[in-house]
Amino acid sequence: MRRFWFEFEARLVPFEDQAARVDGTGPARPVTRGIGVTGEDEHDCLGIVQARIFAGLALPPVSRVVPDIDISTLGEQVLSNMEPPIWRGIWFPPGYADPPTT
Repeated sequence: MRRFWFEFEARLVPFEDQAARVDGTGPARPVTRGIGVTGEDEHDCLGIVQARIFAGLALPPVSRVVPDIDISTLGEQVLSNMEPPIWRGIWFPPGYADPPTT
């Protein structure tokens, strides 16, 4: 597994509501920082981001990719609000991690 940090040209993502998920016309909220995700490779991670954060909508253009990100470089606001980055999935912003499987 590898950790990636992505930043996108478009800074809006849909809210977690059914309208945004179904047709993309629902309200949006800003992503002011990047998106942290762990996966097999860059392609896998972008797929996770598209499914979980952009609700299956097309991804905006990526403006920056940092593979194998050293999370200590991300600053206190990210570090104090992130999910564990050791499992496959979104670790920043919080709230998009897959539920644990039993």
